[in-house]
Amino acid sequence: MSYLFIKLQWQPNPVQTFLIYSDTVSGDITRKEIKIGDEIQIRVLNKGLCIGGEVEKGKYRSCIQNQMHSSEKSETYKTNPSVRNHRCLLCVRSDFFLCRSTCTGVICNPSSPRAKELCTPPNTAVYVTNIAGIDKVGVSLSVKRRWLEQGSDVATKIALLPGLEARAVEQEVNRALPVKLQVSSKKKRSNLKLENFNSDEFRKLVEEALSIAKGVQNEKHIQGKVFENPDIIYLEEYFGNLGEIPSYVQHFDLSPNKEAGGKIVAIKGALLIIKSGNYYYTLNTKELIGCEIEFINNAQVESQFSLDEWF
Repeated sequence: MSYLFIKLQWQPNPVQTFLIYSDTVSGDITRKEIKIGDEIQIRVLNKGLCIGGEVEKGKYRSCIQNQMHSSEKSETYKTNPSVRNHRCLLCVRSDFFLCRSTCTGVICNPSSPRAKELCTPPNTAVYVTNIAGIDKVGVSLSVKRRWLEQGSDVATKIALLPGLEARAVEQEVNRALPVKLQVSSKKKRSNLKLENFNSDEFRKLVEEALSIAKGVQNEKHIQGKVFENPDIIYLEEYFGNLGEIPSYVQHFDLSPNKEAGGKIVAIKGALLIIKSGNYYYTLNTKELIGCEIEFINNAQVESQFSLDEWF
């Protein structure tokens, strides 16, 4: 039986991790918890398929289920190829929070009435975080979940504001300070542990971001709260056995017909760190999004030997 991989999802309270995937025939969605110490064995069959949409906050419908809910009825359904953000055009239109992925804080153009309803009150956190040695600014309605999803090592909230204004503060902090809006998966894979972190420099950065947030709030008379001396949160305890991971970690090839598997020793953001035999690998679940997969036994893993093994 094959499945369409949708995403790896973190739940913040209590902290849990789930794989979300849909049946390629019925479209039914499964949410399966995974833990440190579990075995995972998969084969990739196909890529570039539509994952469906989030029709309510935290509620997903597969592409097949969206087709069933649309006006274009059919006797048989199958998943469409993706055309944008791992979705077909039908599922892009059904994604109620699509607007938040393109918002720059200038004008509100909500993708659904429910999205505007959730975004309008001062409940959106503006945060500063350090991921893989790189400082980043972002916004989220569920900030701890977002930190876990990103694999943040250290983080803090600097403000709670309405969504549009929170995004405006995020953009201004990004313009004024040496912080990123995104950190690449390659950077995250190359720096899995919290090393050489300077807490004093991070605190100074946070204070500068707070000053910017207060300035924007005062200038635009924004409702909400900018925090005074916010707590710095360390998140490495949630990710598993990072201490046992060597400096050199291979990466699974997730091309069609490739297999990946082993024992999960850590989960950091979207990365599963897996031990297979004597070797450690990262499995980037973001690369699995839109892939047709099957769960198998005893995956045949192709090792990529390090240079010193040749001598």
